[in-house]
Amino acid sequence: MSTIVFVHGVSTRTTPEYDIQKENRISLFKTAVFGDASIFLSPMWGDHVPQLLFDGASFRKSETLDLAIGDPTPQPAGDTIVLPAIAKGAPSSALDLLISERIRMVDNSKQPLSPEDLALFGRIVDLLDAETQNPSEATTAALRGLQKAVTDQEFVSEVNKLSDAPHHLGIVDMLTSAKDAIVDRAASLTAKGLHSTVVERLNPSVARFLGDVFLYLKEGKIREEIRTTVGDAIRTAWENRNGGKVIVIGHSLGGVILYDMLSDLKSADLPEDLKVDALITVGSQPGLFQELGLFASTASLPAKTAARGPDAASLWFNVFDPIDVFGFSAKPMFARAEDYSFNTITGLASAHSAYFTRPQFYARLRRRLVDAGVI
Repeated sequence: MSTIVFVHGVSTRTTPEYDIQKENRISLFKTAVFGDASIFLSPMWGDHVPQLLFDGASFRKSETLDLAIGDPTPQPAGDTIVLPAIAKGAPSSALDLLISERIRMVDNSKQPLSPEDLALFGRIVDLLDAETQNPSEATTAALRGLQKAVTDQEFVSEVNKLSDAPHHLGIVDMLTSAKDAIVDRAASLTAKGLHSTVVERLNPSVARFLGDVFLYLKEGKIREEIRTTVGDAIRTAWENRNGGKVIVIGHSLGGVILYDMLSDLKSADLPEDLKVDALITVGSQPGLFQELGLFASTASLPAKTAARGPDAASLWFNVFDPIDVFGFSAKPMFARAEDYSFNTITGLASAHSAYFTRPQFYARLRRRLVDAGVI
C-alpha cells in the first residue's frame, strides 16, 4: 500500500470548488496509478497566505489589453474536425484533450466524477500505457479507429467504444458535451484573438504566483506555518507507512516546498531517517530557483556545479510541459533529477493547471513508477 502526500501549487485556497477538484484528482490517481487502497494526504498550505489587500485590482487589465474583434461564432455540431485533426498525428493527444475537458466540466459543476467517468478514464490510461509497451492488436485497432474519425462526433463515437458500457447513453452525452465545449472554445479563440485570451488569463496567474513565491521565500511566520503544515503531512505518512511506500507529489510551488524541506530534514523538523520512495515535481520551479541561488542548502556551491538533489528521496521525477510558463527542467542543476517533458496539448494559459486531468500524464507516471519498482 502506498501513502501519497500531494502538495498543491500557488493560488490555491480551501473552497468548495477546490475540495471537489481535490477529491476528483485523488479518484483519478487511485483509478489510474495507485489503486483504491492507497492513502492520500493533501496539506493545505495556501490557507496561510493572506488575501490580497485590494482583491487583485493590480492585475485587472482586460479593459486596456483586450484587442479582440467580434464575438465567438457557434460551430455546426455535426461537421467540425477539431479532434480528428489532432488524432491524425497523435490520437493519444486528442484523447487527452477530450477527457480533460470532461473532467474540467465535472469540476466546474462541483460534482464528483461518476463511476462511468472513472471507468472510462482507467480504460484509456491502460490503452495509452499499452501503446508505449507491446501494443496488442486490440490496442492498435482502437488507436486506428480514433485516427480514422472524420468528424468530432465520429471521434466521440470511437472513444465511447473504449468504455465498459459502450451502449450507455450517459457516456455518449457527457463526451458530446465535452466535445462541444472544445469546438466552441476553438471558435472563440479564432474570433477573439490569441493575444487577448492569453493576456487576460496569464496576468492574474503570474501575479498570484509571484505573491505566493515571495511569501514562502521570505523568512518569517507565514513561511514557518507553510512548512509546518506540509511537514505534518509528510511526518504522518512516514510514521504510519507500515512497510508501504511513501510518495510525495508537488505541483508548482508545492514541488519547491517539497524539494526545500527534503534537502534539509533538520531545519524542516522532519525525522532524520526519512526516506521517501519518490519525489515527483510537476510544473515546478526547483531548477529555476537553484539557478538563482535561492536555496540555502546549496548556496555555497560554485557556479555551474550540479547539486545532488535531496538524499531523503530515493528518486526524483520532474515533469514539465514545454509551454508551461511556470514549469522548468531540473537538469543540469540537479544530478539525481530525471526530467520528463510532457506536452499537454493545451493553450499557453492552461498548460500549468492541465497535468492532472490528462490520461497521458497518469499513464506515463504509472509506467515510470512501475519500471522504478515503486509500485
